[in-house]
Amino acid sequence: LISPLTREGPELSDLLLHDPSEGAEAASLQEAAGTMLGSTTLKGPGEVGVFWEVYGAPAGGTLELELALEREAGGVVDRITALLPGGSQEGRGRVAWTEPAAGETHPRGITLNLAGMEAGGYALILRVRWPGQAPLERRRRLVVE
Repeated sequence: LISPLTREGPELSDLLLHDPSEGAEAASLQEAAGTMLGSTTLKGPGEVGVFWEVYGAPAGGTLELELALEREAGGVVDRITALLPGGSQEGRGRVAWTEPAAGETHPRGITLNLAGMEAGGYALILRVRWPGQAPLERRRRLVVE
C-alpha cells in the first residue's frame, strides 16, 4: 500500500518517472508506481511517463502548470514544445497549460516524448500555482544515454 504524503498546507509531490508502455497515462499513484523506473538514467531518448500529485488546491479552481526541461550545463532544450499535445509555449524551453483542480488531491500523469534528445544530463522542472498560492516547484534530474 502506498500512503499519501503527510503535509501541512499546499504541496506538490515529487516527480515519479515510470514506463508509459502500458497504454494510457497513469491516473493514480498506484498505477504509476506499478511501472516506476528504477533509475533516472534513460537508455536512449524515447518516451517516459511522469506522475505527480498537487495537494491543497481548491476543488474546481484553476491550476496553472509549467513544465521545463533544461540541460544541466544551463542551456535550455529547444524541442520541449513537442512534449505535450496542445501545450502553449511561454518562452523558449517551457510549456504551460491550465486545468481544473480535482480537489484536495489532484493526481496528474503525462507521457513525455524525448525523441531527438541529445545524450546528457537534464533537469525536469514542474511549477504549479493557483490564485492566491505562490508557485510550488519540483525538480527531477534525468540522464539520457
